[in-house]
Order: sequence, then structure tokens, then C-alpha cells
Amino acid sequence: MIQLNFLNAQVEDTGSGLIVNGRELSDIISAALGTIKRIPGRYDYISEKDKGTPFKSKLCNVSVTIDDRSADITETITFDDKSGVEEITLEEFEKELENEHSQKTQQADPEE
Repeated sequence: MIQLNFLNAQVEDTGSGLIVNGRELSDIISAALGTIKRIPGRYDYISEKDKGTPFKSKLCNVSVTIDDRSADITETITFDDKSGVEEITLEEFEKELENEHSQKTQQADPEE
């Protein structure tokens, strides 16, 4: 199994393919598979001596994850109990707490 991970990478795509840290993703994958012996630069090319073993599969899983981390971070709370696992955002949790507090206040005996 081959797994490629790029943390805090500079990524761009102008319509001609994904560029990761200045190199084409397809070239990075080809190098990981061994079909090329080195990853070329942006304006470089692969010569015959840099080609490796061709890759071919009739049954293959391929996964690419694009996870834009520049968006706002969502805070979640996970509850794992006998009834199952529930994940809610911190904002939803705070609203539930407010609702519970207001219901308890309304149910309180006015003479107390």
C-alpha cells in the first residue's frame, strides 16, 4: 500500500491539474508507484532513462482527499454512551444548555 500525505502544503489548480508544493500530483503519484524514477520540476520533463516500470491494475482502489484547512475550524463535542455515538457542534451544545436552563427556570416554583 502506498499512502501520500502532505501536511500544510501549498496547493493550487488553475484547471490543468493539481500542483502540490510546486509539483504536479500526477508526477508525485507516478514516482510513488515506480513508473518514473524522479519527480520532475514544473518546467522539467521525464526522459526515457527516468522512466520506471509501468503500472496497470484491473482492480484497484484509488483515494484522493482534498481537505481545505484554511476554512474556519468547527468545534465538535462527541458523546459516546450506551445509546450510541452522537457528535454535535459546540454551538449546538451551548444552545441545548441554554434551552435546558430556561426550561428549568420556567418550571421552578414561583414561591421559591
